[in-house]
Amino acid sequence: MLNAVVNADRTAPLDREFGTALRLQLSFHQYGRSELKASYSLDSLNDSRYDRQFVAHPRLQVSTIYNSLQGRFARRGSRYELLLSLGYDHEVTYAMRFGLKRVVALGYSDSIGFDMQVSAVRNSAELISSYVEVGSFEGIPGYGALMLSRDLLLLGFTYHKRIIEILGYPSFGKLILRGGFYDSYDPYQDLAYIAYPPFSNLKADLGLGYALGMETPIGEVIAQIGTSCKGRVTFSVGVY
Repeated sequence: MLNAVVNADRTAPLDREFGTALRLQLSFHQYGRSELKASYSLDSLNDSRYDRQFVAHPRLQVSTIYNSLQGRFARRGSRYELLLSLGYDHEVTYAMRFGLKRVVALGYSDSIGFDMQVSAVRNSAELISSYVEVGSFEGIPGYGALMLSRDLLLLGFTYHKRIIEILGYPSFGKLILRGGFYDSYDPYQDLAYIAYPPFSNLKADLGLGYALGMETPIGEVIAQIGTSCKGRVTFSVGVY
């Protein structure tokens, strides 16, 4: 479930998960949604390096999101999200995630944005769902997808500019400055679960990136290059 990307000695398709969930959802305003969810998952891991091959994990989760941003290159809008969960896997497990993003239009073509992310997750260590991404489009420039952490504290600033239209589809540029702190525990290397309090064993980095994007019928096509103070460099292309 976790290290299919880096461990060539296993066959990820042989991982199995059985899950059941009961949800109560409430929509509010035009852009808001709250949810209360009780769930149970049973996972079978095809990786003999772990001490156990089965993970059973009941959880109770509450989440709220308000999002008036119409895409990653929106000229204006806000996004707020909060997630809290409690579970049990031989001991109490928990997760807390909070995020906010605000974009303000300076004119027809220009906008500035501010964002913040705070996460602390202590769920079943073998599962990729027990981590948050440090990199990718919403993370630190220079860090790629599936760079995972249990604790995360990020602050970011962005400058958006509408460039030209190509065949009627608008294109955009975005300058990104984002940095912060992340957990030093590496789930790909440290197979044994290492327990310590949230935000007590952190690394820091700051990244600068530039993204080009276009709105198309299949979604937002985005190409991004980024580098960080620690010398990490990434180039990524995706459709969102």
